[in-house]
Amino acid sequence: MHNDIISPAYFGYLHLPSIWVDEAIESDHFRNASSEKVFEFVHSCTLNCGITVKARRDGFFLFDTHEWEPAAATLISQCNSNNGTKHRDVSSSTELAEQRSHVRAQLINAFQLCVHKARREILGIQTSLGPEVGAEDVTYFYSDAIPHKLNFHSESSPYQCFLAATHEQFFKREPKAIERRGTLTIEALVYAYSVLEKTISNNYNASLRVVELIVRSIHRYSQNSMAESLIQSWTACELMLNYLWELYLNSKKGPAGTYERMNRGRIKKLTGRDFSVSSVTELLELSGQLDFDLMKNLHEVRTNRNAWLHSLKEITPQICGLSIKNATTLFKLVSDISFHTSLTRTLPSTGGVRADLYPRRTM
Repeated sequence: MHNDIISPAYFGYLHLPSIWVDEAIESDHFRNASSEKVFEFVHSCTLNCGITVKARRDGFFLFDTHEWEPAAATLISQCNSNNGTKHRDVSSSTELAEQRSHVRAQLINAFQLCVHKARREILGIQTSLGPEVGAEDVTYFYSDAIPHKLNFHSESSPYQCFLAATHEQFFKREPKAIERRGTLTIEALVYAYSVLEKTISNNYNASLRVVELIVRSIHRYSQNSMAESLIQSWTACELMLNYLWELYLNSKKGPAGTYERMNRGRIKKLTGRDFSVSSVTELLELSGQLDFDLMKNLHEVRTNRNAWLHSLKEITPQICGLSIKNATTLFKLVSDISFHTSLTRTLPSTGGVRADLYPRRTM
């Protein structure tokens, strides 16, 4: 029996914090504006890598990655063998579809950071970064002709619940749906596309993965989940330190007299488990690949990370912020792209009551 399905390459996300794209509709006209104007696609761009992005006025972005292999559409065969077990090609196609779904989420998260950068550098607007988008949060479509009203799976996650409520409020033209709603100009949008293009096409192949780790770290910081934030940003730092170390070792290849300077055994020794990231960081600074302050900051974060890992020592917001800064500094080194993040967090409630009403005054 054949019931093949397709994992689509038409997908998108609704940008948070809420924004207008190109031109805002003023509150006086919002209620009676035509749906064609409110939900109009105001800009479309195809990147050199083959990705097409369409921007809707209400802040929804539609991606078409059919021409970009890492996130292309995937045929998932449902053909079963005679004994009821799945064929090997069914499992492999499912794994490929899942892999590509994660890449689509990485692409969206990278684009969010690019928009954040564009609003800061082109418009001079400092805003908080929106929540990360997981593979389960991506909204899929059959084609690029999408409905005005979007169907978010409000039962699947708090993020989806918030999206559904936000979109419903906007769709019903409630005035509070456009309160404090920013505007992303076409100039800023085009700049965001250029940063995304550079993120995808630069020589550091793990750029999307690293940028997603940075986005996740920033989001965890905003939620006061400092340990989780630190793990994400430190993982990004380790990936980039190992990449810089690999580049340095490759630059030293060549003959040394009658011997190969960097033979297989030597490379294995210098990249093995016994050669710690602490040693790598020290040697990268001594060789001029890192500056001294960055090396010192990396060591401070690593010490705190190890203390949390082995004895659950509290991770402070200051250490978390430093780790995110280290990650963005290293990303600038490996990709020549700078991301300056605005770190904000919701302060936990102290449950304060008037002292004169509190019966136990002895503290």
